Amino acid sequence: MTEPIVTDYLLELSDALADVPRSTRVEILAGVREELEGLGQDEAAERIRSLGDPQFIAASAREDVAVPSEAPEPQWRSTVAALLVMIGGVVVPFIGWIAGIALMWTSRAWSTRAKVLATVLPALGGLQALIVTTIASLFETQSVDDTFRYPGISEFENPLVPGFHDVIFSVPLFGLSTALVVGIWLLATANKPQRVTGSPAWGVIPVAVGSLVLPPAGWIVGLIFLWTSTVPARTKAVMTTVGPVALILGVALTRVFTEEPVVLVATAIAVPFLTSLVAAILLLRTPTAQARS
Repeated sequence: MTEPIVTDYLLELSDALADVPRSTRVEILAGVREELEGLGQDEAAERIRSLGDPQFIAASAREDVAVPSEAPEPQWRSTVAALLVMIGGVVVPFIGWIAGIALMWTSRAWSTRAKVLATVLPALGGLQALIVTTIASLFETQSVDDTFRYPGISEFENPLVPGFHDVIFSVPLFGLSTALVVGIWLLATANKPQRVTGSPAWGVIPVAVGSLVLPPAGWIVGLIFLWTSTVPARTKAVMTTVGPVALILGVALTRVFTEEPVVLVATAIAVPFLTSLVAAILLLRTPTAQARS
């Protein structure tokens, strides 16, 4: 039976060798698989450390086969793509932004992670505005306890709390504002080298922190960092599932005792964060414990 650490390493190596000629890629994968076959968890981990990072193996393979580099992309292409993402949705609503996203995805100026973030962040900005205003609208109507001073009035609308019309305007406003920030970021990072790391901390920490700082948009951004990193598949699966499961169970248990909106909202934020944080700590300690043993 193949150890999970071996399977994850071979998958990462296969991805890193994606642009290497097929014959060379098959030869390297077969050789590495043969070296790791039959080893136990600890032996496999030690052998993988000696083999090195898959990105370095792929880089060496490219040098050996002399893979011809692609012609440089015109500077105007990435600039136009970033500008369309930034203000295309204002000039030609929605269609202009879609054109910028399409041009960005056909460009080589950004990494896959940057492209995914640039695509989903404006939508997350609108989603975050929708969630915040919807939660705030739960407190739009307040009860009146002093019936002597306000006869015949049992409740009133709080003018400081956003209503339905505020939701309608805030969603596109936040989406366009986020697109503006994303476009500026794309202009600043075009054709810059992107750092790829296999450190588990780079994958799990953004998920835990994002779930607290800006739920749920921050949690989704953390998942993007997680799934575009080279951390093991088991780590990705655990960090993706613990938050939603904790949210469902936490809210369900809280509703048994109270229906107060403030308590339910606090539970929906605190429980997934604490669960993700504990999972992150345990996952970060596991590689360390294996390395010491």
